[in-house]
Amino acid sequence: MADETGLILAALERLDGKIELTNAKVDRLSEQVHERFGQIDARFEQIDARFEQVDRRLGQLDRHIELLDGRVEQLRVRYELLDGRVERLESSLAKTRADIMERIDRVQETLDRTRDDVVVNFGATDRVERLARTAVEDVRELSDTIRAMQRRIMRLETDVGALKEGNA
Repeated sequence: MADETGLILAALERLDGKIELTNAKVDRLSEQVHERFGQIDARFEQIDARFEQVDRRLGQLDRHIELLDGRVEQLRVRYELLDGRVERLESSLAKTRADIMERIDRVQETLDRTRDDVVVNFGATDRVERLARTAVEDVRELSDTIRAMQRRIMRLETDVGALKEGNA
């Protein structure tokens, strides 16, 4: 009987150790999930800031385009007045258009990178959610196992108590 009690106590100690390990794992997973969500929130704030920058840049481009439209009209008037300078004005206009296209290309590249960042962050968020669900399921399964072991231990203690009373 003393051997059985020792075995039960040893089993309880091992079970307690496993529970502590499981609790530590759950705590680490919870911290990782919170940390990851913090990182994701920070990335979304960065993305929002980038979108605001893109909006400001687009506004600036609109103003530049409006200014350029006014310049083109001035160039037309000058063309009528200054027939000899037409080639020089056309090359200047072509350069200005190339600059605008370069700027638009840069803005488009920035927008594409921002879009890629958003896609990556959504993928990371989905992965974190899957990991969190898996962790919750693991904890649930472990809790069920622990409860079953506790019931079995209680039955064994009852049986040991009955045996002691029968021998006494």
